[in-house]
Amino acid sequence: MSLFEEAKDHTFHAFRHTAITNLSLILNADNQLVKTLTGYSDQHIAKIRTGLLGVNHDAQDKWYAISGLVGHVSPNRSFEYYIHSAMLITTYAIANTEMQLDYVIFKNITGISKDRLKSNSISIIDDKISLSDTRKLAKKLTLNQSRDIPVNLAIDIANRFKESDVFTTNVADDRVHRYGINQLIKFLQLLEESGDIRLSANHSFIKLEDGQVFAKRAEQIAQITTSQGKCRFIETTGQRQPKSMKSRENYELLPIILKAVWSLREQQHADYLWFLKIVRQKITISNAYLSFPVKDIEEFLRFARISIRLLPAQSWMIAGNKDIKNAFNDIYRTTDKKPETSKIIFKPYSSSTIRFGICITDDQTSNDKAFSGLLRFLVHLFMIVDDEV
Repeated sequence: MSLFEEAKDHTFHAFRHTAITNLSLILNADNQLVKTLTGYSDQHIAKIRTGLLGVNHDAQDKWYAISGLVGHVSPNRSFEYYIHSAMLITTYAIANTEMQLDYVIFKNITGISKDRLKSNSISIIDDKISLSDTRKLAKKLTLNQSRDIPVNLAIDIANRFKESDVFTTNVADDRVHRYGINQLIKFLQLLEESGDIRLSANHSFIKLEDGQVFAKRAEQIAQITTSQGKCRFIETTGQRQPKSMKSRENYELLPIILKAVWSLREQQHADYLWFLKIVRQKITISNAYLSFPVKDIEEFLRFARISIRLLPAQSWMIAGNKDIKNAFNDIYRTTDKKPETSKIIFKPYSSSTIRFGICITDDQTSNDKAFSGLLRFLVHLFMIVDDEV
């Protein structure tokens, strides 16, 4: 490598992502796909497979063969940081597979009736269904259904991990940047079920020291209550994970607001801390909005200005009575330029306080807007990982 001027600062270790990705392709993908993406010949592919798997190229431990070669404890580490072709391998295999399933089995798994299949132009021949024919229907059902925690939404959206000089080790300056949302949620779920910090940390690949800190903070969050003594962030005092978000819209907005919060944390740290403090103090139990008395309208306006830096103004909603709407109109009229906060959705409501939060489509009416639990979910996680909050 020293022969090339532009490569003089690189080492073989620097190419581990490419190497592991290529190995995953070679061991698990169709030969034609491997040759297209890597340039390897059939002979090269066969030689590498034999070297890693022995004579049985269809062994069931292919992923473990890769993780063992590169020094990972399990394939989880390889998948999370190094293998960038898993989705491609999967979609390619599905696209080139013609699978059929007995209708009775299909019905037991999905609950989809023959009438619904017929209305979606899906044929049943000899009591069997071609799964490739069900793709459009499956996509439609997937997009419309509610979901729980997404598996691989990284809380470190800005990719702030720093690679250490030790092979296969990732380190970060602080706990905020060290773990993904999937790891944190898994840790909190296990902690809630077992109460065992060591076990929960081991199974979610979190350092024991960090797990002890997260467990303590989760317990403290459980003690945050309203003036009526009700838990503000959780259902019961034994709960450790954030309240679930059911709407698909929440998960579409989550990566956007995460990225914006990171930017706020770096560029306007005081605003970041103040914003999270206000949410912690004011977020309501059921509908997840913040309530501001009209006398605190200046505090609300500061909060709203920060909010529209995190999500577009149209993603936020104010609910209140006519007097509140008139008060805002008066403020907007006194400014030379119409502020961005004037684009926030206003929903008439018989309340003498300013109700404010992220808005999504109401599941009950589909045409109306409702407050979202996304802000509460987000702040809950930041209270877990950030030492300053």
